[in-house]
Amino acid sequence: MAGRRLAILATLSCILASSIPVARTAAAARKELRHPFKASLVPGSQAVLDLGDGVQRSVPLTGFARGYAIGRVGYIDRIRARITSLDVRMVKTDLIVDETCNGVPSLALGVNAASRVLLDRRRPSTAVVNANTAGVVSTSYVRLRGVVDLRNPADCTLPPVVTGYTEAFYRVVLRGEVASTTELASRPQRVELRFCTVEGDPAKPCAGPERSVPATLRIAVKVEVDFL
Repeated sequence: MAGRRLAILATLSCILASSIPVARTAAAARKELRHPFKASLVPGSQAVLDLGDGVQRSVPLTGFARGYAIGRVGYIDRIRARITSLDVRMVKTDLIVDETCNGVPSLALGVNAASRVLLDRRRPSTAVVNANTAGVVSTSYVRLRGVVDLRNPADCTLPPVVTGYTEAFYRVVLRGEVASTTELASRPQRVELRFCTVEGDPAKPCAGPERSVPATLRIAVKVEVDFL
């Protein structure tokens, strides 16, 4: 395990050190000492929601982040990176199922696949890899654009309706160790899951009242990184 970790770190250092040309001016240095990457989520990535009363749901995640590593990297340096874009999608998932509809279990609230997680560009999102330990810490400021499926208000036996989106902002800190597939996880954090209560266009903001459900959120992702 230790040998593989060191090999990965050595490879990463070599890529970053050898692929960036020596800058001739200070201005060029600031521009050239960046190496772009794409970090893709692979199967097994998920957001785990604890809704209380023993109700826990796992929402599969897909998508990617883009950014760049900063500077010429030596073997024992801390490798810093800036995350410049994020596009994470959620797989359609039932959150709350009850028997309000004539005693038959049916969906009351669910995640719609139109939901997205994007960067909150008001604050910088970063990552740091410790080349001594292979540890990585990523701190991202994100904007959750949430779309939900609701029980059909006209007839609970009909298919659910889709809402417009709501927006919420979160700070997400992920920790893990560098590997061919890097696994990162967050600590559990309390959140308020905001959602729209009326039918609408998922590509447009909610056109009616919003509500929220308290939950504990934990994120666990598997990431494969490609340097571009």
